Amino acid sequence: MKLTTLRATLVLAMLVAACACRSSAPEPQVVEQDVVLDARAEGGYTFKGPYGLAGTLTYGADGWSLNGVFQFPTGGYRVSGVDVNVLKSLPEQVHITIYVSSPPKDAMTTQVITEVAINRAISVSSSARFAIRVTANAS
Repeated sequence: MKLTTLRATLVLAMLVAACACRSSAPEPQVVEQDVVLDARAEGGYTFKGPYGLAGTLTYGADGWSLNGVFQFPTGGYRVSGVDVNVLKSLPEQVHITIYVSSPPKDAMTTQVITEVAINRAISVSSSARFAIRVTANAS
């Protein structure tokens, strides 16, 4: 009985010490969401995703073109990058990651829907397969 109580006290003391050593600043939360792609009758795709993202992925004389618009709920959001990763396969597999940064929680923001456009040319074959993901850093 005494040994069990001693172990429980020791475990509790270690937990308290571990919590005291951690930084009080919260770590940013990363949220990843896949974007839904729908094939268009005339070729290419339309897509919809988080934050009101809507757009097209079309193939033309200059290759593929990614065009879309986010509709963020307030000001302060931004698209911090668009990465295109082409896997060496046939047909090519193209993974597109769009990085979104949200405003800090204590920031003053405008309460208006804010549109932010994304545009990217992608040089792969017409038979390429695509996957799009939005990665958001929430403060």
